[in-house]
Amino acid sequence: MDVAQLRLGPYFTFGNFGWSNTDFMGTNAVLNYSSYHGVGSKGDGNRFSPVYESGKGFVVNPRFSGEYNFYGIEWGGDTSDKSFPDDFTHIMTLKYNGNVGIGTTTPDKKLTVNGTIHAKEVLVDLNVPGPDYVFEPDYQLRDLDELQQFIETNKHLPEVPSAATMEEEGISVSEMNMLLLKKVEELTLYILQQEKRIEKLENKN
Repeated sequence: MDVAQLRLGPYFTFGNFGWSNTDFMGTNAVLNYSSYHGVGSKGDGNRFSPVYESGKGFVVNPRFSGEYNFYGIEWGGDTSDKSFPDDFTHIMTLKYNGNVGIGTTTPDKKLTVNGTIHAKEVLVDLNVPGPDYVFEPDYQLRDLDELQQFIETNKHLPEVPSAATMEEEGISVSEMNMLLLKKVEELTLYILQQEKRIEKLENKN
């Protein structure tokens, strides 16, 4: 085989291949043909030959641009060559700057996930103050008539982003949680005000 590679037993392979002139590490599959500098006989493509008729494979693709791309594949019933990357599923990208992307090759934060996260618990550090200032004596609570007018005009609560803005820009979990807590505390003050008005009316009668 002309392709440079080191095969460690039937499960693990290390070598180079032609996609962006980089290296790979793989499990359960051996690099069979490569387009690296024209090496191989399958044309401009990279092929992996499965070790077993059925199984799962994993390929790590370090690239000269300063990132590691992780790919997975599952096959059954045949040992035909698998084309990389077309037959593989992208799993994760690790960038040189420490950004990690799951389900995306372009992570713009330390962890960027294109999918659903399932966690037992999430701890979020606050970058905004807690809204207990709402209960301070000098807090200016918006008049209900003014609040009603704002809602009728804007179709959302004051300070809360519109649906269109949230859909376009997303939301900050910590900021939105504190904002919602603030609205709950304001609502509590409105309820207490209404309760006082009701008591006055009852006392009059």
